[in-house]
Amino acid sequence: MWQRGSLTDRDDTRVHMAPELYEEGYNELVDVYSFGLCLLEMDTMEIPYMECNCIFQLYNKVTKGVMPLALNKVF
Repeated sequence: MWQRGSLTDRDDTRVHMAPELYEEGYNELVDVYSFGLCLLEMDTMEIPYMECNCIFQLYNKVTKGVMPLALNKVF
């Protein structure tokens, strides 16, 4: 389940961040992305990108446009 100090920590909001937030040019669409990941989490009962073990894996997946594995539970 959730482990303190890891990406699966309940207080870690990085798993809901849009790729644009890692750079400077972004707008309100980042909120739509984050809201979508919140909906995904509620639907699957799984934290998005839970398969990532560290922030570097998360960063690489998000910035390359790789969707979280939890999305496979929806489709």
